[in-house]
Amino acid sequence: MIKSHQLICCQQSWERTQSKKRRLMRRSKFELHLDILKALSHGAPMKQTQIMYKVNICYQFLERYLDFLIKQGLVEIRAIDGQRTTYVITQKGLSALSKYQDLKMFLPIIEENRNSHNASTLLRQCERSAEEDSPK
Repeated sequence: MIKSHQLICCQQSWERTQSKKRRLMRRSKFELHLDILKALSHGAPMKQTQIMYKVNICYQFLERYLDFLIKQGLVEIRAIDGQRTTYVITQKGLSALSKYQDLKMFLPIIEENRNSHNASTLLRQCERSAEEDSPK
């Protein structure tokens, strides 16, 4: 029989592992493009540094991804006072972001099933470990 403190320790271990995996996972180009569109969708035009901090991406990659989004017509450049360059999301960009959000509504079901499978596998491993450790 597994004891409650052993179960809690196993659960905490699993949560730490999942947290570490999330931190170490790299975002795909697609995810980075979406993160930039999300940042710009909040309204006011943004400078590159603002987008950079909001999306958590280095300057060189941001330039590359912004260039791609501009060429696709999802983002456009606006000059303020003829000096500062800012970026805004276009109607096409908002539409693409909206379609992604609609699609994402179906994805948590798949992700949820995958996570519950991982949790049940870990729980079985913890139970086996506790049975081996318990005196007979």
